[in-house]
Amino acid sequence: MAVSGVDLDVGAGELVILLGPSGCGKSTLLRIVAGVEIPTAGRVLIDGRDVTDLPPQKRDVAMVFQNYALYPHMTVRENLAFGLRMRRVQRAAVDTRVGQVAENLGIMELLERKPAQLSGGQRQRVALGRAIARNPKLFLLDEPLSNLDVQLRVTTRLELARLHRSLRVPMLYVTHDQEEAITLGDRVAVMNNGRLLQVDTPMKIYAQPATRFVGGFVGSPRMNFFTADLRAAGDDNIEMTALDGALRLQLARGGDAGPHRPARPNREPEASRCRVTVGIRPEDIAIGKAPDVDLVGRVEMVEPLGREVLVHVVAGGAEGARATELRLLTLPETSVQVGSDVGLSLERERLHFFDPVSEKRLIDPMAGQRLAGLA
Repeated sequence: MAVSGVDLDVGAGELVILLGPSGCGKSTLLRIVAGVEIPTAGRVLIDGRDVTDLPPQKRDVAMVFQNYALYPHMTVRENLAFGLRMRRVQRAAVDTRVGQVAENLGIMELLERKPAQLSGGQRQRVALGRAIARNPKLFLLDEPLSNLDVQLRVTTRLELARLHRSLRVPMLYVTHDQEEAITLGDRVAVMNNGRLLQVDTPMKIYAQPATRFVGGFVGSPRMNFFTADLRAAGDDNIEMTALDGALRLQLARGGDAGPHRPARPNREPEASRCRVTVGIRPEDIAIGKAPDVDLVGRVEMVEPLGREVLVHVVAGGAEGARATELRLLTLPETSVQVGSDVGLSLERERLHFFDPVSEKRLIDPMAGQRLAGLA
């Protein structure tokens, strides 16, 4: 996948996650940084040095791959020492460095074993150790945990986080797993179709997604989306109509959390009516009772998730139009049955507004697609 217009800095001691779906270009970007692929334009700088035209072995980077890439005929000790010996480091220094790395990773008892005698998690630690032993200026990790089972992935992720805190070496980490990205990254760079869509802290990306794609990709269960028509009701309020008229909300303008209208000096008057895409996360919809109900829908499916229950509700669809499915999270003790009608309350200050054409986040929801003839 080609990448275009990417401008990304990884600070000293920072762990930056490249997050996106398969085929979005994140591994291509990693290979460009490593020197495995050469960009047709742009520059790659490592520690202030332009390495764009340098081969991989002269960039002082270490890569950890999805498939471990250990030498099967070598012991763990020999795998850890290989990079140092290729650089003609003295034997005593190699032995000291290998011992330090093995102790830090808890693999001292594995040093005389070969990769075939190791579990998946042990192999991954050895692969990490081989990279660490070189003491590079930059670590590049390409989906290093994807071959592990769920429980081992969580354990290894914690080990990797501890390791990063102790090393404080810059790391660029590729994954499609948003849970890894949110829990590991100092910053997350979300990619799609070869472009960077948003680079920010994990919580900022979750709370203020820059595009509809980011809002839908980050978060599980995924964000709900529906189309809404907005009408300005004075200077301080917006009337929102959605789901074929089944949902009507009065929204206050202003404040940091909710819809906000910036100053518009020397600009044409804003549209009094517009259309937007609205997003709301499942945890921001609650099952309520009258009069605190914004919408009534029918329960289509109930999924127990242990501590929570994911409820699928369909609403709208008046006059033959297709109903919209909304997903919400509730507690196990909440009684809901498939086929029953439930009242829903939406957290107004946690609504997200996106332009229906560009799909970019709207700071001012009334900046959406203008509809002069909207009734």
